[in-house]
Amino acid sequence: MKRILVALLIVFSVASGALSYSLFRTNSELRSALANQKKGLTPNNVAQSENSIRGEMPQAQKTQDEESVQEKKAEPAVAQNWQERRMRFFKQMLENPERRQMFIDANKGRIERGYAPLFKKLKLSEEEAGVFMSLLSERTLYQRGLRYMSDAMSDEEKAVTQANLDQLDVGLAELLGDEGFDTYEVYNETRSQRQMVENLNQKLSYAGTPLSDETTENLISMMAAQEKAFSFTNNLSDTGPRNWGEYSQEDIEIYLREKNELNAQILDGAGEILSEDQLDSLLEQQLEESDRIQRWSTIRAQGGFGPPPR
Repeated sequence: MKRILVALLIVFSVASGALSYSLFRTNSELRSALANQKKGLTPNNVAQSENSIRGEMPQAQKTQDEESVQEKKAEPAVAQNWQERRMRFFKQMLENPERRQMFIDANKGRIERGYAPLFKKLKLSEEEAGVFMSLLSERTLYQRGLRYMSDAMSDEEKAVTQANLDQLDVGLAELLGDEGFDTYEVYNETRSQRQMVENLNQKLSYAGTPLSDETTENLISMMAAQEKAFSFTNNLSDTGPRNWGEYSQEDIEIYLREKNELNAQILDGAGEILSEDQLDSLLEQQLEESDRIQRWSTIRAQGGFGPPPR
């Protein structure tokens, strides 16, 4: 059964790549058809223009080449504008106390959802959890600012931002204690895997056998180990689809293929941990995730959600 599931995932990976390529080709053909219509090649005069088109093929090819060069020159500018807007956003967050506090407050809800199991494990009081969320939310702001604004920062600005990050880590360590801070760091390193397992458990709660606490931790540990050992050409999961404008379409396709390869390895390892119905649900979740990423890729190839891939 496990081999069949792995085979299905591999087949899906190949099919996803083919679908993406087909959609990309279709998009290119539609653009070409639109360009032809603008030149007067409507369905009513295609037949009459056929000989003329053949006679002017070298000039037409030259025009297409020039347009292609212009598009390639324009794409980096679009991506640059996108990056500049993002840099301005974090610059305002870091320099304006009111905007910074707005970000911190708005981010607390996301942190509460993501770290609720840690609050429970560390037995934090409501007041302690509130302080934790404030510190971590502010840390997230400085961390993203350093990441997205690094090229535009002076060495002094980088040093100040890093000092703020270090100070916030000191605050978290004082709040949680040495043992609690170690637990927090381990939890932080496996947050993406924990979110996936939490989603799996929600699915199993109404259609399957829920995971025990021991099985949950074993599955998270296995997934984290597999991901740590796996080498992506470009790990786009670190940036998220909305930031894929800085990558080429080829980069995205490679990531999708490699992601499905990793999923197959995780599914194989999960066969030693999960029951058959739990394994089926994990495969279904992986396929849903791959389909969602594939849709994002198609939208990005068409220029949606920010600058299109190069």
